[in-house]
Amino acid sequence: MKRALAICAALVGSSCTTIGSPAEMVTLIAPSQGDQMIRTCSREGPSKADSYFTPTPREITAIETDTMNALRKSRPDYTRYFLETGNAERPFLWADDPSLYRRQYVGYVIDGQRMIYGNYLPATGPLYGGDNEPATVCDGGPAFFGVEYSLDREKVIRIAFNGGLGGPFLPSIGP
Repeated sequence: MKRALAICAALVGSSCTTIGSPAEMVTLIAPSQGDQMIRTCSREGPSKADSYFTPTPREITAIETDTMNALRKSRPDYTRYFLETGNAERPFLWADDPSLYRRQYVGYVIDGQRMIYGNYLPATGPLYGGDNEPATVCDGGPAFFGVEYSLDREKVIRIAFNGGLGGPFLPSIGP
């Protein structure tokens, strides 16, 4: 994964998708598409950004590792939602099987703080705009989620799940 991301990151200023195993379904969204990337429809996300950048492979590894840890740690707190629908458990399963999700990332700066926004979409199903385009999915349920990660604090700030017609509505993970 690191080698594929390094190749992808070398294409500064353009969006690209890694090539490799299903576990490497990572797209780095071009900074020029950052505004579109952080615009969410049915979940909380960053409200604005001062500028955008392309995260490094090491930074992508950091957000993915911390996201996996946050999902594993929070899994027991969401048990009642899993009982309402099998769809609610899916994001928590990604922590154990990265091939379940395609991930899109863009770096952004807000009030001087360096952040990464991650958009997580089920690996099965439509591409929602294409391989290299930011995907905005309205509704969709908790199988779709977004992650805000602080590079300066080296931690996930929030994991927010999409809403869906009829629920369940999963509360965000974070402060």
